[in-house]
Amino acid sequence: MGIDENNNMQVKEINKVKNYKLLHVLEFNSTRKRMSTIIEENGRYYIYCKGADSIILSRLDNNKS
Repeated sequence: MGIDENNNMQVKEINKVKNYKLLHVLEFNSTRKRMSTIIEENGRYYIYCKGADSIILSRLDNNKS
């Protein structure tokens, strides 16, 4: 699977292939200590973030449910 020239991604999940539109990548750097991608799937937008636990956990809001 992969990304084509129009930023369409195909990702294989167990028994099916899902299609996403890659909108933007916030690259990892030593200041942010994390990387994020913004994608669109069927008209819905998502941000996926990965990085150091100490950075990610400190940005979570425990007061919202």
